[in-house]
Amino acid sequence: MMGFLGWAPGYLSVLLLVGFAGLGTAAFHPRAMMVVNLASGWRKGLGAAIFSTGGNIGFALGPMVGSFLVLGFGLHATIGLLGPGVLMALTIFFCPGDFLTRESPGKGEAKSGEGGFHDLLWGSLILTCLVVTLRSWVYLSFITYLPMFLQEQGLPLTTGSLMLTVFLTGGAAAGLYGGISPTGWGGAG
Repeated sequence: MMGFLGWAPGYLSVLLLVGFAGLGTAAFHPRAMMVVNLASGWRKGLGAAIFSTGGNIGFALGPMVGSFLVLGFGLHATIGLLGPGVLMALTIFFCPGDFLTRESPGKGEAKSGEGGFHDLLWGSLILTCLVVTLRSWVYLSFITYLPMFLQEQGLPLTTGSLMLTVFLTGGAAAGLYGGISPTGWGGAG
């Protein structure tokens, strides 16, 4: 959806495209993380870190690639952002294996009286959602407005986009490092 932003005729269509992009991300990530968890074996921390780092690198390259496309070829060049999404869609279409079938039978099913919907710790869940929402709000505001702030300080927009890419790449590297335990590559023991 982000690839179509340069073709949006107005503000409402921009909001719809960004909203659909967010829904696509929200639909993909929980299931993908379950697959990562199952595919990682005993190195679950490393698997999650690699998954997260891959997404963060893509997120980090976005400002640089986007500014290259738009500043070099015009606003309609955002269509060039469709490539990775189309490639992944084709991969999923032609390789439809389901890693979740490796899950043991009955896993996730609560026995009567155990772990049901009503037994959730609602206060903790709401507090966690609030913290994640506020963190995302601050983080996304920072990365959205940093290039514009740097441009107002006299730097070219391409330099601001490159600095944002460096910042986000550092975050991706830190996430990967965080997934590596002191005993080596997410191992236990």
